[in-house]
Amino acid sequence: MKSGKFLTVALLLPLPAGAVQIVPDYYDTPNGDAGTYTYFDDSYDGLGDKTNRYGYLSGGSGDLTDGVIATQPWPVEEGPGGGKAYVGWIDADPVPVFHFADPAVIDSIVIHQDDADGVGGVDHIPRVGMSAWRDGTVVFDQEYFFSDPAGTGPTAITLDTSAMPDVDRIALRMNRLRDGRDHWVFVSEIQFFQADAIPSPASFGLLGLGALTAAGLRRRGPRSRSRPRSRV
Repeated sequence: MKSGKFLTVALLLPLPAGAVQIVPDYYDTPNGDAGTYTYFDDSYDGLGDKTNRYGYLSGGSGDLTDGVIATQPWPVEEGPGGGKAYVGWIDADPVPVFHFADPAVIDSIVIHQDDADGVGGVDHIPRVGMSAWRDGTVVFDQEYFFSDPAGTGPTAITLDTSAMPDVDRIALRMNRLRDGRDHWVFVSEIQFFQADAIPSPASFGLLGLGALTAAGLRRRGPRSRSRPRSRV
């Protein structure tokens, strides 16, 4: 299939009614870093040393897909008695790679993050680069840009992937804010959704400027409605 690269200015829009969550079979990722506390992928169950800063973890699942979404800002969540839901990176833009047992229909991706507006160096994710594969071939390649959300604290950003064909692997490059200072990226959960098979016309808008152009440039191939390890 032909792949194309598009720039999208992403907006925060609600998920369609009846969306089904698709849980990856496993993911590979660089482990988190440490500062005042440790911001590791503590529950990761695959290969690699999850107590090693930036050690590569592979073949398992952990904090990024465990269903636990942080409701507190990082000092509370990661401090004594906190839930330790975040994974945090500062020295590099993290690129977790998610693998699906069968080619999956993914219409949207939601990244749950902490936007501390610079407190402790933690800030929002301004840009996400996404690549997706099927059978070893890149079939979707897109960049998403996000403005600073209003207020501070846990928030979520949504990537519209409704123009993407069935895929079995997705990589997400979550870029740190760059303004001359070092900034952390703190993520508690990454979710993948398949829209209802028959959504209402107004229930799922395209996210961002340029998406209509992208839809016109690329025609999706046949998409099976496979639902590996789904969570409703």
